[in-house]
Amino acid sequence: MLLRKLGAVLALAALSFAAVVETRPLPASAAEDTTTFVFGRGSDSIILDPPKAEDGESVAVIDNVFDGLVRYADDSTEIEPCLAEKWEHSPDGKTWTFHLAKDVKFHDGSPCDAQAVVFTFERLTQEKHPLHSPDLVNTNLYSSIKKVTAKDALTVEFQLEPAVPPTLFLSNLTVYTARILCPGALQANPKEYGEKPIGTGPFVFKKLERKQKIILEANKNYFRGAPRLSRLIFVPIEENEARLKQLLAGKLDAMDGVSPTAAKEIGERKDFALLRQTGMNVGYLAFNCEKKPWSDARVRRAAALALDPARIVSLNLQGMGTVAKNLMPPFIFAWDKDAPDPAPRRDEAKKLLEQAGVSLPLKLELLHMANPRPYFPEPKQTALVIQDDLKKVGIEATLAVMDWKQYIPKTRAGEFEACLLGWTGDTADPDNFLYILAGKDNVNGTNVSRYADESVNKACVAGQSELDDAKRRALYVDVQRKLREDAPLVPLVHADQLVGARSRVKGLKLHPTGRREFRLVSLND
Repeated sequence: MLLRKLGAVLALAALSFAAVVETRPLPASAAEDTTTFVFGRGSDSIILDPPKAEDGESVAVIDNVFDGLVRYADDSTEIEPCLAEKWEHSPDGKTWTFHLAKDVKFHDGSPCDAQAVVFTFERLTQEKHPLHSPDLVNTNLYSSIKKVTAKDALTVEFQLEPAVPPTLFLSNLTVYTARILCPGALQANPKEYGEKPIGTGPFVFKKLERKQKIILEANKNYFRGAPRLSRLIFVPIEENEARLKQLLAGKLDAMDGVSPTAAKEIGERKDFALLRQTGMNVGYLAFNCEKKPWSDARVRRAAALALDPARIVSLNLQGMGTVAKNLMPPFIFAWDKDAPDPAPRRDEAKKLLEQAGVSLPLKLELLHMANPRPYFPEPKQTALVIQDDLKKVGIEATLAVMDWKQYIPKTRAGEFEACLLGWTGDTADPDNFLYILAGKDNVNGTNVSRYADESVNKACVAGQSELDDAKRRALYVDVQRKLREDAPLVPLVHADQLVGARSRVKGLKLHPTGRREFRLVSLND
């Protein structure tokens, strides 16, 4: 998710939720309340102000509280109307006009009108805006927006310079950071907005209890139709086993971050269902290109050639995923079909280390997250496989673990030698993978490897304004080939999305982008 700089974050208490549940009961199960849906996930949300959110757990809540001008369809990456009923653009692609739906209200009763859209995008794009701040994320996605004007109460005009490919511009508008904000609420108390968000979405924020739960209630006047649930509760449970235990006991209606082992158990249970779909994600190993000897591409490539991603898919994902040949999954536009199948070439790796003048054994600290992520459901076990592979070429990795809330700022700041990380695409466009993860502009953000190749950045930026699909494809294929040569980060896996649910849960779908939306979910007796 992600994007991309992160604001100040709160450290988790040492006590895990798995222990807390013994003394603090979870909310009522579906057996007791068929209008309250309890969703278990691996960690708590960090911040709920959309353009300040970096983590997927925050986005999951934002997706249910806020709307954008456009949205992805419920089960595909087809773009459809949302707050904007229709739109058109000029032949040169530089002027876009959006026509807003009538009578849409924010949760505090104020109107969602053209001025709210102007406010939202001026905050994102104008550094002089009183509520713009350095911790806003994804601002690069909207750098081509030079002016936003309210033509009347329900008509908004965007002036772009340069022009952006239509599919890319609309895709960027689906990203959570472009959700329309309530100007009055944010202006009245900007510091509280991240913990008391107000949007137009299908659910209304009601309560946040750190490390315990976030409660949303149905927006009965939602302009796209009221949710089928009356209440939606997000519960953080860090440990996979503890989360599974709560699901099987009926304390949760569904759970995210399902490990492959848990997936098999859920699939074998009569009263439970496993939801599975190819994920629009990538799990990768990143090297800090600013720290020796990892500043040498030969050393990074040697480490890459030591790895066996197929073993990670087999052992850690238990086959519930695919080996990553490129940074983005195969169904994304401009995926390099000629990329070789990843396989260990350890003799070649040893020669590269020798050429680089590296003394063996080479010591390395490999950082991994404590809690499961969609792309690494068992991060420690994945780190152990990588440790074993690296040892075979003379690289001795010591494992270090860190809590997720600390992990993001530490990796963004480059405070590591090598780390496991990943990305779930916000949009089904190569820009959202290649530029985000490897563009020089995103150092100190999502480019955790701190890779600063000018040619890669230039090609990615060119792709953001190239209107010819064939030329755009060629730019991104060249970028993928350059990344394989330089190996600032090594794509490992595309993990399947896995969600466990009670069989009585109806209408819960997995979206290709990994979003979690619950408007159409219901619970049957």
